[in-house]
Amino acid sequence: MGKLDGKVALIAGGLGRFKKEEYEPGLSTYIVQNFITEGADVVIVDLDEKITKACVDYIGSPKVKSKACDILKDRAYETKTLETERGPKTEVIWTDNPTLELVKEIVEEYGKLDALVLNFDHYEKGRLDSVTEETYTMLREQNIELESRRKYIETVLKSVSAGVITIDSKGFVTTINTSAEKMLNIIEKNGF
Repeated sequence: MGKLDGKVALIAGGLGRFKKEEYEPGLSTYIVQNFITEGADVVIVDLDEKITKACVDYIGSPKVKSKACDILKDRAYETKTLETERGPKTEVIWTDNPTLELVKEIVEEYGKLDALVLNFDHYEKGRLDSVTEETYTMLREQNIELESRRKYIETVLKSVSAGVITIDSKGFVTTINTSAEKMLNIIEKNGF
């Protein structure tokens, strides 16, 4: 019996790449294998659906499924103000949220979603001394947006009951919420 028997995980990004038309597994492929070994059912997504299909073939287990989703796509929504006993309340109505639709699809199929592992690493190489004003402005705006999203996600992670782990491009855990710590029997240490 594995530590993750009966658990359902969504693992996104870092699944690998193609080099000369041959699939090379990435860090997340090995994470998927470990989750499966411990008994979890795993759904994988990446920005390139060809990579997710190659990863499923590489792993060769019925406990992993690939789904199509651009998990990094900006969400679109509308708001509606409702009058309640406590005063006005703003309701968010999602008009385009592929990640939410993916989670709903997983929950419909499996009845739940216990863990989320995000491992995206997208960057462009270039010399710092040749950065144009336009590139600098774009990078600055992206950093501001990323910081805003980080704060939002941090707030959400504190209240979500599913286990969530994020991993950087070097394979280091950058975020792990309380539910994931309990699920994996991990005790957070300083500098984790």
